[in-house]
Amino acid sequence: MKYLKNDCKCGNLTVFPKTWERKNASLAKAWYINYRFYDPNFRDKYPEGKQVRIKGMNEYSTLEERQAATRKLLEYELHLLEVCDYNPITGAYNEYATAETRDYIVSPETPFSKALDEAFARIGYCNNAMLNMRSTLKYLKISIAKLRLDTKPVEDIKRRHLIMILDQCEQDKTTFTDSTYNHYLKDLKALFSVLEEIETIEYSPAEKMKFREYEKEKKELLTADERLQIDTHLPALNYPLWKFIHIFCNSGARTPEIMRLKYEDVDLEGQLVTYTVNKKRKNKLVTRPIKDSVLHLWQELINESSTGNYLFSKGLKPGPKPIREDQIKKRWRYWIQQKLKIRKTLYSLKYLNTDTMDALYGADVAAHLNQHSVQMVNKHYAVNQSDRKNNIIKLAPNSFTADTKKPA
Repeated sequence: MKYLKNDCKCGNLTVFPKTWERKNASLAKAWYINYRFYDPNFRDKYPEGKQVRIKGMNEYSTLEERQAATRKLLEYELHLLEVCDYNPITGAYNEYATAETRDYIVSPETPFSKALDEAFARIGYCNNAMLNMRSTLKYLKISIAKLRLDTKPVEDIKRRHLIMILDQCEQDKTTFTDSTYNHYLKDLKALFSVLEEIETIEYSPAEKMKFREYEKEKKELLTADERLQIDTHLPALNYPLWKFIHIFCNSGARTPEIMRLKYEDVDLEGQLVTYTVNKKRKNKLVTRPIKDSVLHLWQELINESSTGNYLFSKGLKPGPKPIREDQIKKRWRYWIQQKLKIRKTLYSLKYLNTDTMDALYGADVAAHLNQHSVQMVNKHYAVNQSDRKNNIIKLAPNSFTADTKKPA
């Protein structure tokens, strides 16, 4: 199936007879190229798509000539569909499309929505980031279509159009916070960055757009009572999940990174784990230490595993196949939020560990564990850092008269 402009699509182009490329292909019956074309605007009239047949090769009487003509017709029809946006139902096509547009990976004349799809296909983020961006792109394209910008050539898209699109998204969605706005803008910047990189556009219209500033809610950490509740009840209910929680909480890793871990990534003797981190469309290897407090749990994992195994496979046990990251969130939702009635999220574990490390050893050590910058730790993860600084200030011994002497 080929996906085309305006949410149209077509099936694979096939030739009758199937043996048309053979040296002994028969000329006894008429040849034709066949495919089905689907246009959502004509779903009622053509629920199974419009069948298209091309028979122009039959005027040639020799096998070699008919085969050559068939190849040219196939190539031309694909060019009409993919480059000229040909619609066999309406007969419309882009008469200005030329061979020059084929000089581009994605032509500057590509309709805006299709260009975003092409950029998304090339962006190369990790699975979870791709799922999030696919969701964002879905709502962006709805707003783009409402504003009738979906068929506008991507080279003609300006900053004002992107502002209009984000405003439309805000009108359409029942929950659209400043955080949502920034998330959508971040994805738009990333998609246009791809189009700029492959020279579809000369510069990104999203480049100078500013993120919204807003007061972020303080992240809620698991309380001591909640951690005790999990540690007391969960081992009997779901021991592999309990073990994962302890390992994940103390690892400094993100869930996609820990779910990709294999047996050979762990050095128990050196107490080190090598993670594959995907950021900004690049994979890099980072090494994080194993804390003494969870070393025995890593040892359990390794004892249950073997070379090539993923450490958290089916049932959160070592196995030959990885599982999706959302399986962890589903387990947390069921066992922690529903069974134990603890409403905090899975990622509160990462915030908890980072904040505790910051309190004990400072932001530099916490940043080293997470492989983040100190600024990132201070801004996002050390959620109680401000309270700790306030307490230090409260206990400070200096005052207006503390270092002065009374007059004689």
